[in-house]
Amino acid sequence: TAKMEELLREMAFGELRLNLQTLETFSKQAIDLIDRNLFERSAAIRWWATDKYLWQALVDPSEENVQMASRRLRDVNGSYSMYRNLVLSNRMGRVVAASNPELIPDMKDARVADHPWFNKSMRCKTFGEYAVQDVGESELERGARRSLIYSGAVRANGARDGEVVGVLGSLFDWVTESGKILKTCLPKDRNGKRIQGCIAFYASRNFEVIETSDAQIVPLGTTPELPPEHRE
Repeated sequence: TAKMEELLREMAFGELRLNLQTLETFSKQAIDLIDRNLFERSAAIRWWATDKYLWQALVDPSEENVQMASRRLRDVNGSYSMYRNLVLSNRMGRVVAASNPELIPDMKDARVADHPWFNKSMRCKTFGEYAVQDVGESELERGARRSLIYSGAVRANGARDGEVVGVLGSLFDWVTESGKILKTCLPKDRNGKRIQGCIAFYASRNFEVIETSDAQIVPLGTTPELPPEHRE
């Protein structure tokens, strides 16, 4: 009986260890997918900021140039569904063009001079720099939806060392994209159904939940009560 109990105990520990390793694999997969996704966002914003139609609309903000910039932003956004909006502002922080102006509450008087993503990009010293505003609500979002905003400095003539004439911001649809990844990485049974009781979430550097697969159990904006070693 003692040997049987020991055998069963070893089997239970073995099963637990296997399950934990599986969860760790899912966790690393979720990290890898979002990491690669966001790296592409940083590359895209720097490339788009050099577009001729954008810097021309800032250097010479004629009606024709602004319309061309708006059309260009719509074309770009049309190929990248993970962005809700692409926003072009001049050096004073006034929004002059957007891919989806109807999503901005007050496009005629839209100002971003006090937005972190704008100020960080205006201070960019080199072409390779970019800025990110952490996940949160933005005044540029109708309905106060949550975005992760990437931005890059637009320089005169598109030159790498050109004068900064404005900023291009991209409002990444964080909720939709990160939500898809979390759901994909949750463990499933043999029938492909999510195993009940499993929850996945992304947290900021302050360990605040910024996306979750179950907002009732692990709500957005909360700090989960987990052992310190997990946070490290």
